[in-house]
Amino acid sequence: MFAITACALLWGGTAVGATSEILFQILPVSVGWRHTIDAELARTLFSMRLHAMVCPWLIPAYIACYTLMPQAAGRRLYSNVMGRITFILFLVFSLPVTLHHLFMDPGTARVSSSSSLC
Repeated sequence: MFAITACALLWGGTAVGATSEILFQILPVSVGWRHTIDAELARTLFSMRLHAMVCPWLIPAYIACYTLMPQAAGRRLYSNVMGRITFILFLVFSLPVTLHHLFMDPGTARVSSSSSLC
């Protein structure tokens, strides 16, 4: 149940970006309150959900490793607390890693290589 809750929280975290993009970018333009959509912000909000959408597909494999495999071996998980910490760390590290898609995005502003940092 702890892993299923972690999966639900992960899906809730991914919905923040998509919901924000719809509420603050797409709907105001469709209603006529604004005339343009900020493409960089829309890409950033959309990319918040990329890997976080993929990660719940991995959770059944983790559930199998932490529950079914020890049960098939006739043993218990070596540490119930460490199993729970695994899913907490999974949540902590899977949400911000989604933004790595923006590193090579052509619309994202970067410091040019000719600019001086001194």
